[in-house]
Amino acid sequence: MDRLDLERLAEHGLAAFFPPRLRDAAAYCWERGVATGDARHCLLSRSRETLAEAFDEDSGPLLTSVVQEVDKVLRRLLIDVLNAPTAEEGTWIASMLDQEIRAAFDTTP
Repeated sequence: MDRLDLERLAEHGLAAFFPPRLRDAAAYCWERGVATGDARHCLLSRSRETLAEAFDEDSGPLLTSVVQEVDKVLRRLLIDVLNAPTAEEGTWIASMLDQEIRAAFDTTP
């Protein structure tokens, strides 16, 4: 797992990742955040973990509308998080991304 994998997720959405890779992405982001002190990576870890939990076998299938909304959020914000010029800006955008991903699951019936 590396930055290129995250860029692929930003470009192609959830179709680019098998569900177990989402946990790998969460672990990579957390380790990166700890190593660099850059909180944006910790927030990315949290949102990847949210996605991984949603894909757990016990959770049942995800609604297509939820997957589509998450993909929109990933395509719109993830590359901005990765390319933000400062840690502060990246963290702010990562926080928005995390909130929007969580909101996509909160709107399910």
